Amino acid sequence: MNTPKWIAFFVGILMWILCASQVGSQNIDSKEKAGESHQQSKEPQKEEYQEAVEKKLSEFSDRLKALEVEGEKAGEKTRVKLQGASKELEGKMHSAEAQLAKLKAAGAKSWNEAKSRMDAVLKDWERSYERTVARFKQSSASETRG
Repeated sequence: MNTPKWIAFFVGILMWILCASQVGSQNIDSKEKAGESHQQSKEPQKEEYQEAVEKKLSEFSDRLKALEVEGEKAGEKTRVKLQGASKELEGKMHSAEAQLAKLKAAGAKSWNEAKSRMDAVLKDWERSYERTVARFKQSSASETRG
């Protein structure tokens, strides 16, 4: 059995290629499984965040309604200013609800970006609300003095 060296070399290379492809496919399978488990662990976080956002939007709605009730008790100038600000806040609320819908529809790859946008929209609403309340108090105080 005198096998030429080039055949032995060729068989060795072929065996090496087969082994390398087996190891490579095992690595791909393990990476896919790790990605799936990471995706599954993110799902509860995503759902918890969405529930927290829905709760916050409900809270915003309640705060807006309470502000409108207070505005009804205020003087005419304050009431008019507050109605305009209230409409602006309602618009921002609709924007936040639309962003929440996008967040819910976002896939794993775009979820972090959608979450960042959602955070920005919520922060914007909160700032606008705080400014409105401050102006309302100031305007209401000046009407009662004047």
